[in-house]
Amino acid sequence: MAKFEHERLPTQDDRFFVTVDDRYSLTIIRTDEGLIVDVWPIENGQIWDHPYDSFQVFDNDVDSLGQADD
Repeated sequence: MAKFEHERLPTQDDRFFVTVDDRYSLTIIRTDEGLIVDVWPIENGQIWDHPYDSFQVFDNDVDSLGQADD
């Protein structure tokens, strides 16, 4: 079973931190334009210097796709 831990720092209220299985550290950042999710691997207890990958979701793109009302 996966182990998730989370943290939110009062000094960084635009982001949320999640650690998964002590193997990955995710940073979820809310921007004026949408969301950014950075994936940071953890090796030997140390987080990498840079994210392995970053994923962005823009509010405008989601709005333009929309979901049709049923």
